[in-house]
Amino acid sequence: MMFTYVFQPSLCRFASVPLLVLTIHHIVFAQSSGDFGVIHQRMVNDLLQLTDPVEIAPESPSILLANLNTDGTWSDVDYTDQSRASWGPRVHLERMLKMAQAYRQAGTSPSEQAALREGTLRAYDYWTTNSVVQTGNWWWRDIGEPRRLGRTMVLMNADLSASQRQAGLSVLSHGGISQTGQNLVWRSDITLMRGVMANDADIVQRAVNGLASTLQLASNSKEGIKADYSFHQHGLQLYNGGYGLSFMSDASRLAAQVRQTDYALDEANITVLTSYHLDAMQWMTRGQQLDYSVQGREIARLDASQTGPVMRDSVLHLTQVAPSRQDELLAFSARLAEPMANPTTALVGNRHFWKSDYTAHHRPEFMLSVRTHSSRTLGSEKVNDENLRGYYLAEGVTMLYQRGDEYTDIFPVWDWRKLPGTTIEQYAHDPPGPSTAFGREAFVGGASDGRNSVSVMDYNVSRVTARKSWFMIGDYMVALGTDIDAAESDNPVFTTLNQTLMHGPVVVHDARGQRTLSAGTHDLDDATWVHQDGVGYVFLESPVNVATRIGQQVGSWHDINKRYEDVSVTEDVFTVWIDHGSHVKDAGYAYMLAPGVTVDELANNEVASPVVVRNDHRAQAIFDAEQGVMAVSFFEADAVRFADMVISVDQAVLLMVTQLGHGIEVTLANPLNTALEVAVQVNQQLLGDGVEWNAETGMSTITAQLPDGEMAGNSITMSFGVVPEPSVMIPMLVGGIMVSQRRR
Repeated sequence: MMFTYVFQPSLCRFASVPLLVLTIHHIVFAQSSGDFGVIHQRMVNDLLQLTDPVEIAPESPSILLANLNTDGTWSDVDYTDQSRASWGPRVHLERMLKMAQAYRQAGTSPSEQAALREGTLRAYDYWTTNSVVQTGNWWWRDIGEPRRLGRTMVLMNADLSASQRQAGLSVLSHGGISQTGQNLVWRSDITLMRGVMANDADIVQRAVNGLASTLQLASNSKEGIKADYSFHQHGLQLYNGGYGLSFMSDASRLAAQVRQTDYALDEANITVLTSYHLDAMQWMTRGQQLDYSVQGREIARLDASQTGPVMRDSVLHLTQVAPSRQDELLAFSARLAEPMANPTTALVGNRHFWKSDYTAHHRPEFMLSVRTHSSRTLGSEKVNDENLRGYYLAEGVTMLYQRGDEYTDIFPVWDWRKLPGTTIEQYAHDPPGPSTAFGREAFVGGASDGRNSVSVMDYNVSRVTARKSWFMIGDYMVALGTDIDAAESDNPVFTTLNQTLMHGPVVVHDARGQRTLSAGTHDLDDATWVHQDGVGYVFLESPVNVATRIGQQVGSWHDINKRYEDVSVTEDVFTVWIDHGSHVKDAGYAYMLAPGVTVDELANNEVASPVVVRNDHRAQAIFDAEQGVMAVSFFEADAVRFADMVISVDQAVLLMVTQLGHGIEVTLANPLNTALEVAVQVNQQLLGDGVEWNAETGMSTITAQLPDGEMAGNSITMSFGVVPEPSVMIPMLVGGIMVSQRRR
């Protein structure tokens, strides 16, 4: 490194001090200049790979050039549009970026380069020298406009005059460091581009500091990555898709751009970002599809079914900087590269995200998720004329993925009162309500041991109340509902098991026997099971009023998102639901979803057979003898009994007891998300810490302290040994000789 010494005695009382100060300053500046070149080239490389239709125009560069006016405008762009969600003038920025990208691409001929350079700068000059009418949405001025313009500036940097660069940097200054979560990451991206092109170390450091501040766990009501690695934006709202997907993508890309420079992120920040990918995002993904339940209002966008490539690019960026968990990242990347989910490489396990009231269950053949919300969390928002019918997206929506394409682009034609897993009053119109709201009840949550789970919702939606639990055990899910009450409603109340794209015939078994259904709506007579697309819908209580609807449903993207044209869309859809009638009082249900089963297996009773132990206002419980699991939602202190097993608790709590070899595991969680001391009694003599055995009652008492603070609501799992029952010597006469046989 070369050093230049400049002596300016006027800067200090002592001549030696300015020499030292300026020498140090110059050393830092020289090092930073090298870093800026590296970072800039990485920005260019990333932008040359950019194909996201949200960021870059779809037209070819030649067509864009041919239609560009002499003043740098396009005639078909409405420069006076002020739409909040899809601001018309943004098209100018996206077209300009497309031309700049083509200009920098290898293989472009000199004549094409000259034309693209001239056209891009003409469009650039129009934008930076004219006051384009702004929308009423602050986001476009502070983030959307400077981010798009900054990308063109990065690609055209060497071709910008001093005045052109300054004009662009003035626009980028709107995106200064502020706000939280993904908004702050976007601003960090803008500020990093601004700092590199201005050759300003302070601005670059400000950008990196802003990014680093988002790569810490956000406590209490703060937005960003939560203690369970779910992501919140726009308040306490689950948003791992949408804002959280952009966060994943942009934070990883920026981390890779500044790696191995003086501005590289700390290892602690990278660890949080890695955990966000592996302990949240991959658990919310099946194949290439990010669960629609975590996408917020962006479920109503055309690209909601195109999340895989964005996530894979993010993972690959992260592998360049992550110091650990490389094997997991590469496995995640491999799954994202396959067009459909592959059972041989699929994620297996279970996670409950207590900060967001969301549970994900993975098996080789499928993924199930349950999205609820409580008085602590917000439902999915309706903002900027998007997600106009998503009132019930957090009311126990249960999504089932096998391949990953089960709901691709179904949303324009969805019956939004029959969302999978919900118990909804069938309004003739959309119910009134705010754009997003907290749930009405606090007793909402889940307990997970990493393999299985129980989720619960004290349900209070519109004029319907109920108690609902979802048990995800091994290769199935059991859903229980009780105390369903809608006495004031003239409308019928339906519990929907699924509403998905048609894939194969619908076969049912009810009092009329087994048969294949034709298109239309069918009321079944005391149904036993329904089968469609390799999934068995098994009814565990009888009688039950089941209906199915099969065939075409018609809608429009415009109905759920005003940015799109009102063009009719038609899809073949399968829906199955339970009809509780109107003026409902004390209704209930019990059903099982069994993915990966055949019609013959259902007909021959060769599927899982969990036992419904309880389904009332005090407790909901199932027992699986094959897996040795008892899972219970205790709504109050109570006991459950099945066969020779007795389990009691002295507090409302979620519990799973699993027999493992010569011991048991006990998993507990408090769905109120507060600290809790709970006493659990089991009629076995247990060995381990925190256990007291009472020989007179034949019960072991486990006293457990459940987490508080940011971990409140998280599950704890405790392991105990089991003392075998005493052997009894029973005399027997065998072959004329008295012997003793041990009997337990």
